[in-house]
Amino acid sequence: MPRGYRSDTLAVGAGSIQVVVFNSNLLPQGGMSDLYLVATGVNNSLDSAIDQIVVKLEGVEVINLTGAQIRVLLEGLRPSSTIPAAGQLTYSIPISWPKTMSGLWPIPAGVSGIPFGLNVSVEVTTTAASSAGTLQIGWTSLETPPSYMMKAVKQATGVGLNTVAPVSVNAGANDVIGVILNNGATKINKLRAVSRLADGREYQFLDLTPAMMVALMQDISPVTVSDPLLLVFEHPYKLGQNSYLEYTTGAGGLVSDLFVLLQAVDVRPAQA
Repeated sequence: MPRGYRSDTLAVGAGSIQVVVFNSNLLPQGGMSDLYLVATGVNNSLDSAIDQIVVKLEGVEVINLTGAQIRVLLEGLRPSSTIPAAGQLTYSIPISWPKTMSGLWPIPAGVSGIPFGLNVSVEVTTTAASSAGTLQIGWTSLETPPSYMMKAVKQATGVGLNTVAPVSVNAGANDVIGVILNNGATKINKLRAVSRLADGREYQFLDLTPAMMVALMQDISPVTVSDPLLLVFEHPYKLGQNSYLEYTTGAGGLVSDLFVLLQAVDVRPAQA
């Protein structure tokens, strides 16, 4: 039966930007299906002082999300009971995919989470709104090796204002099955998703305005947040290496705008 554990607590100072690091000597060597953050200090919530959470495996980022991005991801992909209320001081850090992803993308049967035998670290960055208090990382242990792991990392669009331009996704070896978009006022007027096959052929499977994307997600998930905007592609559509998103930006578009690539990474051992 899976068991829950907690790390030692680390201090958070009041009113300062700081990075609190839970390194590998405070966390197990992988084998985790869930991570969560336990905070004290009234402002140390996703809605206020938690600016960014980064999870690294062997020093490589696998999760890099703001507090707002974590909230929309939990709201869209998890049961409603797991969505943290405003100001809540205990909340999940997504590292595993739900088996059905709200019915959009059926993850094959098997455990999801961080594989065994890897050095894990978690970095929590606070804003100047932080309260004096503590942070603590909790986790649920796996009993068997996982098959899949979530990866959620950021990429800059490189697209300025009032522009139509393709953005190649940095998918690497893992297909992108969803994105989290910066949907501030007039940043995105329309988004197209185009998958490029190995033989060079292309097919477009998405051509929507932000309002249409919000409506699409609301049809299948209890998503209320529209900025940042979660968009999970419907099976079997995905973006592989050399595929791209075509942005049509408005007056608010910035070259430095970021979006998050959501990937289901196959961590099963290679077959001999």
